[in-house]
Amino acid sequence: PVSFSQTSNRTEEELYYTFIGRLSKEKGVELFCQAITQTGVKGCVIGDGELYDSLKEKYPNILFTGWLKGSDKERYIQQTRVLILPSLLYETFGLTVAEVKSVGIPSIVAKESAAYELIEEGITGVSYSIGDLDSLCSAIRHVEDGTFRYNRDAIIASCQNINTQDTYAQQLIEVYK
Repeated sequence: PVSFSQTSNRTEEELYYTFIGRLSKEKGVELFCQAITQTGVKGCVIGDGELYDSLKEKYPNILFTGWLKGSDKERYIQQTRVLILPSLLYETFGLTVAEVKSVGIPSIVAKESAAYELIEEGITGVSYSIGDLDSLCSAIRHVEDGTFRYNRDAIIASCQNINTQDTYAQQLIEVYK
């Protein structure tokens, strides 16, 4: 089930391309940092893990918040322009993609990831080739140059088929019956 964000008042100032997750090699956080640095956009990393200290030192141009919960996390989500899911592995669902969609935030995800199923190319997100820095930079530039124009309301509306806590429980009960 997806717990949709409680963020209701998005700021108009969309500052960050944001990574949310565990800071480990397989999650692609370094690929994220390289792409942010190469494209010159503002980046924010929400999370903690084995790479935290080394990445924070190596990429002083990126905001590293550590692991956040609740209203602290929501504050940075309110300032997110686009979520980037740079995992180097075939991820299963992409929970953060679904969560940020609930407040109208598009995502950049690898087309080789199951999270790609959560976006409509060019409408609720943009894809890139998994593990490919040039492809990820190209996706960011696609957002920056204005050729990817997204509509918050359309992104929020696209969440109607994602399992909320209630629909998940109802469907699970049906399976058990």
